[in-house]
Amino acid sequence: MDQTLLNHGFRFSKNRAHAKEYIAGDVKVHKKSDSNSDVQSSVEKILVHKLEQHLGFSNLANDSYRYFKMNPNMKIKPDLYSEEYRIIGEVYSHIGKLKPSQVDKIEADILKMLVYEKDSGKQFTKYIIVCDDAVVTSIRSNSVIMASAKLYDIKLLNMPLDDKTRHSLTEAMKKQNITTQLYLYEGMQ
Repeated sequence: MDQTLLNHGFRFSKNRAHAKEYIAGDVKVHKKSDSNSDVQSSVEKILVHKLEQHLGFSNLANDSYRYFKMNPNMKIKPDLYSEEYRIIGEVYSHIGKLKPSQVDKIEADILKMLVYEKDSGKQFTKYIIVCDDAVVTSIRSNSVIMASAKLYDIKLLNMPLDDKTRHSLTEAMKKQNITTQLYLYEGMQ
């Protein structure tokens, strides 16, 4: 930890995701707050529910780890999972063009789904669920993701949000972006 930051009253947790705030002079800056994550989690639940309605299934939301047969220490926790309906997938609550690290996450999630499917010996319908046209465009402009989707029959579904939910998500993303930029800026001081 940079001693200069500590001398100026900055408090950081070892894990940035758990850091709630730090003091910069008289200004209290909130870090990645629970409310921002809560909004994104709520949107993901809405998107899962929309998919359930679309498919006519229920109980697709997953809150459990899935372990690999080849190595019980390996596990994944997909947003969507149903052994009964053979569905596995990931939900992305994001508005706007994806950053390179977000594209990398989608690529990693696709790989995890494919490895899990192969390891299980069962065929799953694989989904990537998004809620914004710009996200779809970002994904479609990535040749690796699109080749994977085509080759391994991964379904990309865009399930638009109502205006109020979209606005809430956009505001939460703005707050996260501002605090992340501030964190990175202050970390360089």
